[in-house]
Amino acid sequence: MNKKILFTILGIAVMIFFIVLVSNKPADFEEPDEEETLTEDTAIFDESKEVEDIEEIEETDKVASPIDCGKAVLMDIENKKNVEAFLRDSDCIIEASKTCDLAIITITLNYNYLKMVDVTATAFSEIRGLEENKCLFYMRVDKIDLWFSPLVPKKTVNEAETSADQLRGADGVCRFETADLTALLYKWREGNFSPEDFDTADCKGSLFDQNILF
Repeated sequence: MNKKILFTILGIAVMIFFIVLVSNKPADFEEPDEEETLTEDTAIFDESKEVEDIEEIEETDKVASPIDCGKAVLMDIENKKNVEAFLRDSDCIIEASKTCDLAIITITLNYNYLKMVDVTATAFSEIRGLEENKCLFYMRVDKIDLWFSPLVPKKTVNEAETSADQLRGADGVCRFETADLTALLYKWREGNFSPEDFDTADCKGSLFDQNILF
């Protein structure tokens, strides 16, 4: 197994993790100061106003909080139920991307190559919403575990570990046209990945430095 094949496996393990951490937090709620003395009528009025304020804040929370698409796990591509569950969880983030709604998902993928290499990777992704009419899409590689058969040359193992070390903890943010992001996520869900996947976006971050994805 050559270096190109191994790096492609690592690329797939990362790229299949589409989507998204939220930094938006609702504004802090400050309760109004209580007057030292309140008439009964004033107390009733303030209590009513406080209820209205709380309801307004709860409504703001609903708007600011991301859609939590949970954890999508694909450990066995031969297991139909596992694949169907993975696709359902993936659909959640794709639907959110259509209107660039805030959304988060954690994806874990296991990939075994001819019983020679086993890769398990976990990534956290986020749709951060619109900024200047562009949809912000964040990705972070949290974990990559590699296993190699004793038959794999030591040089290849070392090169793969070096590449994996570069990917662990790497992250980045891309600015997409909303429709382009949705189209890309559909493409990834079908298992189609390429170095040109980010050509339509403006991407920054360690994940995109030195082309470590491919």
